[in-house]
Amino acid sequence: MKTTFRISLTTLTVAAVLSLALQDLVHGASAENLNHSGPRPPHLQPTHAAKLNMTPRGFIPNVGQMPNEAVKFIARGSGVSAYFTDQGFVLWNGQTTTVTRDGMATQVPVAPRWELVGARPVEPVGGKTFAHTVSFFRGNDRAKWHANVPAYRDLRYPEILKGVELRVESRERGFEYSFHVQPHAKPDLRVRYDGITALEKSPVGDLIVRTAKGHFTESRPVSYQIIEGARCEVASRFELVSASEYRVAVGSYDERHELVIDPVLDWSTFLGRSTLERHRDVVVDPAGNVCVAGDTFSTDLPDTAGFSTGPGVTYDSNLDVWYEDAYVAKLSPDGTQLLWLGYLAGAGATSDAVGVPGNGLAVDTTGNLYVAGFTYSPDFPVTTGVPHSGAADAYVTKIKSDGSIILWSTLLGGAGEDWGSDVGLDPQENVYLTGFTLSGDFPALNAFDPTLGGSRDGFVAKFDTAGALQWSSYLGGSNEERIAAIVADANGGVFVFGDTGSADFPVTAGALDTTLGGNNDAFVTKLAADGSGIIWSTFLGGSGAENELQVGAPPTSATFYLSSGRGEITLDSAGNIVVGGQTFSADFPVTPGAFDTTLADEADGYVAKIAADGTSLVWATYLGGSGAAGERGEAIFGAVVNPWDEVFVVGRTDSTDFPVTADAVQTVYPGGSQDGFLTKLSADGSTLLYSTYLGSGAPYDAAVGLEYHSGNVFVTANAGSDFPTTAGSYQPDCFSCDVPPLYWGDGAILKFLDAFIAHDGFESGNYSGGSGWVSGWTKSGDVSILTSSGPHAGSRHVRLRKNTGSLRRSASVAGAATVRLGFWAKVNSFEGNDKAYVRAKKSTSVSYTTVFTFTPALSDNQYHYYEFDLTGFLPASQLDIEFDAEMNATNDNWYLDDIRLVGTQ
Repeated sequence: MKTTFRISLTTLTVAAVLSLALQDLVHGASAENLNHSGPRPPHLQPTHAAKLNMTPRGFIPNVGQMPNEAVKFIARGSGVSAYFTDQGFVLWNGQTTTVTRDGMATQVPVAPRWELVGARPVEPVGGKTFAHTVSFFRGNDRAKWHANVPAYRDLRYPEILKGVELRVESRERGFEYSFHVQPHAKPDLRVRYDGITALEKSPVGDLIVRTAKGHFTESRPVSYQIIEGARCEVASRFELVSASEYRVAVGSYDERHELVIDPVLDWSTFLGRSTLERHRDVVVDPAGNVCVAGDTFSTDLPDTAGFSTGPGVTYDSNLDVWYEDAYVAKLSPDGTQLLWLGYLAGAGATSDAVGVPGNGLAVDTTGNLYVAGFTYSPDFPVTTGVPHSGAADAYVTKIKSDGSIILWSTLLGGAGEDWGSDVGLDPQENVYLTGFTLSGDFPALNAFDPTLGGSRDGFVAKFDTAGALQWSSYLGGSNEERIAAIVADANGGVFVFGDTGSADFPVTAGALDTTLGGNNDAFVTKLAADGSGIIWSTFLGGSGAENELQVGAPPTSATFYLSSGRGEITLDSAGNIVVGGQTFSADFPVTPGAFDTTLADEADGYVAKIAADGTSLVWATYLGGSGAAGERGEAIFGAVVNPWDEVFVVGRTDSTDFPVTADAVQTVYPGGSQDGFLTKLSADGSTLLYSTYLGSGAPYDAAVGLEYHSGNVFVTANAGSDFPTTAGSYQPDCFSCDVPPLYWGDGAILKFLDAFIAHDGFESGNYSGGSGWVSGWTKSGDVSILTSSGPHAGSRHVRLRKNTGSLRRSASVAGAATVRLGFWAKVNSFEGNDKAYVRAKKSTSVSYTTVFTFTPALSDNQYHYYEFDLTGFLPASQLDIEFDAEMNATNDNWYLDDIRLVGTQ
């Protein structure tokens, strides 16, 4: 039987493979000019930018629409074209560079040419077609008209090397190339780029391809092998051969089967311009558009929104002081287009900012946006006639979903400084603004606490849908408070999360913690939505400090300004309160069985779940590593839960040993003083399901905002030039990171797919642990949970023995578009007729279907990861999984661990 294996390299996205200025890209360039040595002729000037996103997807054969017969197929994206010849492909986005030839300056294209070293010329062959076709009608010569030209999904280069077929497949935003190697062929898979200036490897193994006009990145290979329908991971990496050549090095594999490489991240883009941007928060509107808000020192952001005030004065050269402006932006769901962006600022040399990291933005059911922050500008745009009252006032602004106008905007403050930190909505779309104030004359209306208790108190205010103030109140004791986050439930409750140094902060009898544990504790308070008072209130902390929020004036230099220890609040499906922040307490109340129960550094992040009535702690865990000398440890800025109550958090870390998982986007600390992270915890807080660094090696990277929407996780971050962005995104490069002498930084937005439906690593030590299942495991026969030292997560696994061991469990898959079953397995001492089966069925079906059979051929006493596509069982409300052992001897063992169902919606 003839079989093949495949090496599928990371995706090269045609839509923007060269990470250059998008406004300079050209659409419709002809391949005959790729080697043109003079200036571009007029018809190649970038005059069709408005049509860039109208390009049909697929590989279009050259049927005469291009005079250059060397070009066999063309693929176009947003400004970038790929031309496929019989030796590879050429990428061009209309950029040229100047070279000197014979003493004369000449413009030549920046057009990297990809070729497989040692390949023979092979004309590519089209495979499957798309439903659409393409027609070319140019001039009045009908002989040159070409109607209904097919658009192909894939191309093949058969036998481009001995025993090797090169394939190119169309993807949503570009294409992917792969090698298919016949059995026993052992080619040296080397690739050469002509027309580039350098090849580099990033610290995390990505390939950076540099050109005369910029660079693009191929993310490091992440590979797995298909063995009889099962997925097994295989190591692979890029190796540099020269300044223009690299090879794909692959670890040991079974040459009889496919080898596949998958990306982890869906998309990632920068958003910024000539100086520093600091993203604060991210939300997703009902149409799936991604909205961000933050602060900027740039006056050249692409200002397109109708509501925009335009930038104010951001730099005072006499005082050497920088002043930020607030801005709000909306991107398309796929991250390729900026739909609109607008400044929200006064005109003068004053500061206007959005919230605190992780907070400050909300969206309603029609897509209107609500922004909270603070302003020092007396001419900040307001619609309610409320005057600017002091040094800084809090604000909340409602912006129409299309960015055309401000629907309403108001200030809130007294004679002192008043900072808005977060905004939230209840189901009736009333608006809640929270923050902290130094004003003794703060406009308390219908307040449950009308008096400033110390030098700084928190505040909470409620506005109706038209922006009219309903009530506002201080919240604090005799020392200092700051409120960082707010969330409202559907039952008339409003929850705020902050920090306090007041021993007499208003906590309630019977609450989780009624005593201030150190000089500064976190607190969680539940208020009545009508403002009538506190329902319950509790401290949260140990003998050290929690959530110490560093508040100060705008920066006077390019030093990245980021508050240190604030936090985030969200609710799970049962109404329990999930919070995340920073702690300096070695005795923070972590719970037995939590993922991390030991403070590893001066400060760690923490995640805690408090019971809905505020009386008890459901679970709490540290999250951090050993840190770096002179830095401030971990801090959590954002937290969300998915429908299975698994918890995602983002923040910043200075630890080279921060806990990450093997499938992370970045498994190694990228460098710099701090980097961001994204971490996913099980619903019971016991297990790390996913964790990755998010950084660039710049001094002060951080992941600050987080949103969960329709099965996807959206992160906003602040980062430098080597941050992991994806080709084809709106802005793959950081515009300000290479600007001397300050080397600023841009905001970034990332989209991850939250694939988990259910998971169990048996870390609970029983058969009812894990998350996402509708019931516990049903076991029969010889089944045991044992300690484990395998390469999988955790310290326990399950063993099935003899002819009787079986496990069954069910999970909800309602609404899933795809579903896969993955697990680690080890086969020990199988022989003869020994077998073990993996089976699945819809809950409504009577009998199971065998998905895979383990035989003695797989008995190597080593753990391997297997994954099976179960999408064929959909649609279904519930999926039943069975693991069944049929072995003869008592020493025949089948070990399982880290069983997971993954899917997309």
